[in-house]
Amino acid sequence: MEESDSKSLVYCEGVLETIIFTSTETHFTVARLREDEDSPCITIVGTIMATNQGERVRVKGNWVSHPKYGKQLSVQEFEVILPTDKDEIRDYLASGIIKGIGESLADKIVKHFGENTFTILDQEPEKIMEVPGIGKKKKIKILESWKAQRGTHEAMLFLSSHGIRGTRAAKICDFYGGNVFSILKKHPYRLALDIDGIGFTIADQIARKIGLPEDDPERIEAGLVHVLQEGQIQGNCYLPEAKVFQNAQDLIHLPLEKIKPVLMLMAEKETIYRLENKQEIPVYNKNMYFYEHKVAALLSRIASTKSNMIFPDVEITIDEVEQEMKIRFETVQRRAVRDSLREKICIITGGPGVGKTTIIRALVQILNKRQLKIALAAPTGRAAKRLSEATDFPASTIHRLLRFNPHVGKFEQNSDNPLEFDHIIIDETSMVDISLAYYLLSALQKRASITFVGDADQLPSVGPGNFLADIISSGFCQVVRLSKIFRQAEGSSIVHVAHKINSGEVPVINNHPESDIFFLAEEDAEKGANALVELVSQRLPKRYGFCPFKEIQILTPMYRGDVGADNLNRMLANALNAAGKSVESKDFKVGDKVMQIVNNYEKDVFNGDIGIIESSNKIDRTVVIRFDNRGVTYHESELDEIVRAYAISIHKSQGSEYPAVVIPLFNEHYIMLERNLVYTAITRGKKIVVLLGNWRALQIAVKKIRARSRYTLLADLLKDPESNPFSKK
Repeated sequence: MEESDSKSLVYCEGVLETIIFTSTETHFTVARLREDEDSPCITIVGTIMATNQGERVRVKGNWVSHPKYGKQLSVQEFEVILPTDKDEIRDYLASGIIKGIGESLADKIVKHFGENTFTILDQEPEKIMEVPGIGKKKKIKILESWKAQRGTHEAMLFLSSHGIRGTRAAKICDFYGGNVFSILKKHPYRLALDIDGIGFTIADQIARKIGLPEDDPERIEAGLVHVLQEGQIQGNCYLPEAKVFQNAQDLIHLPLEKIKPVLMLMAEKETIYRLENKQEIPVYNKNMYFYEHKVAALLSRIASTKSNMIFPDVEITIDEVEQEMKIRFETVQRRAVRDSLREKICIITGGPGVGKTTIIRALVQILNKRQLKIALAAPTGRAAKRLSEATDFPASTIHRLLRFNPHVGKFEQNSDNPLEFDHIIIDETSMVDISLAYYLLSALQKRASITFVGDADQLPSVGPGNFLADIISSGFCQVVRLSKIFRQAEGSSIVHVAHKINSGEVPVINNHPESDIFFLAEEDAEKGANALVELVSQRLPKRYGFCPFKEIQILTPMYRGDVGADNLNRMLANALNAAGKSVESKDFKVGDKVMQIVNNYEKDVFNGDIGIIESSNKIDRTVVIRFDNRGVTYHESELDEIVRAYAISIHKSQGSEYPAVVIPLFNEHYIMLERNLVYTAITRGKKIVVLLGNWRALQIAVKKIRARSRYTLLADLLKDPESNPFSKK
């Protein structure tokens, strides 16, 4: 065994005596390796693909200590070493590693080709038919198996040399199968298109190392696709052509005359869509063009059809529900109920404390009384849970409503199998992105009605589009704006401050002891970070009895910097969970507060869900994370789906409420400061909100409205349906 220059890394070569365990999904493997006959076996663990008992391998890794099984070599890279001696070659072929070859045929092959056997299989495979007993069918079976084995090993080595290892490398090999090495060498940019987590930059590094010219059309096309994908990550449905060209030039460092012909060819092939009849020439990727144009067409279709709901006596119906609920609707609230019952599509929008939930409760009561089929849904599990608790009626996520099937990646409720509801109410609609809007609308039966409820002044969805705001601005359907704060919210300073900010006024926060919103001044960001940790770990728990893990949430505008989420999570983990047991090979501890950052439909855990690491099993390398009252098991290889969540971004908090919210506002956040960001953060707090930082930063945020936050065409398409090709289908 040879130790590398880095004391933590060792190189080891030997025979795989036993494969104790291997996962068919992640390829995580536990095996016993013997370096030579006189040496004891060592245990190796890691992502090891297409290896077989009896093979000789060379591995690189670092020693780790397992509490039960002792010293193990955690493998970072591995390579299969083919035998060179005739007897060893014969044993290798007879082992069953290569399908179609048994002991008798192994003898014949080695007798015919000797020590050149592997060279023949690699370079002159057709010669294998010279061996007696190998016909065309047998040849195909042998060579396919040989190619798959060799291709996987070479690909894993190739990927490792470019910094792609472990589960991600295995994912690539699984996706491309036996063609993996050929694709990597000839079409490396397919990685960026086909594999999640492999961006243009990594694919470009591989391509440049293998000598692909910088002006290769495949490189330019991949760069343009990347630019459009980055635009979508920023929430845009399309980008103006001028911006696409500029961003592509910055990315691939080529002149416009090289890039423009490739874009035009992509548009001609309809791999992208370029709309020449618009002023700024929008450029879409194919899926996003479909989603946005189809949503506009679906909304128009829904609005033009008759409803299952008929309420000729709507005013009497509203009077009755007022009596049953022992309330009296204000004029605009009454209109909201009336329009929801009469219109195929209705939007109810307004800030906190204006009665949106009361209206939903009234609608549920009325529709239930008429024995109409209704459904309540929201974009996230947290929002759906809040909706259900507030209305005392079952609510689900939109994904669950549409019955998403993770095994096939599709919704089971769709245009061919529509939802059997007369009326659907969607809460927190500002969080609905354009693709989810498409799947929802396409699953409505023709005579169904839908009410969208939400706060149009909050941040838009994390995904592309500005669905709620675009429909409102289009004037396409009935929109009811609620603005009056009602009695139960009148005593809340949080609600009043939020409405002041939303109207562009810098609020007065007097820090009265009985208030529910406070501003703590601190000019220095580093001192502010320490103050935030003290607030969460000591002051708020002591003053109000809040649990730092479950009831207090820091919402920050950014990830970077002293008061960004990344640094605050490190500091809070040390302050609140320093004694937690480490999760092997990951920067987490048992007891850490964590958040899911991608949708995982198989686990039924979604982007933004927050939980606590409950336990860690170092034997099978799993952890259990408790989300509400449900424990979910993660393999170590899946932990890149979670991050610490003592502090999270304001964007990630959408659809959630927390008993106590702490919001840092500093000059270092300048680029992110804007009105709807701070408004969204403040409206997440139910009992206490603490703003800590620079008053000037709050003033900047209140006065700043981004001129154009997203590139979308939905409003235009709703105003002019004749311009939409999908409206004519």
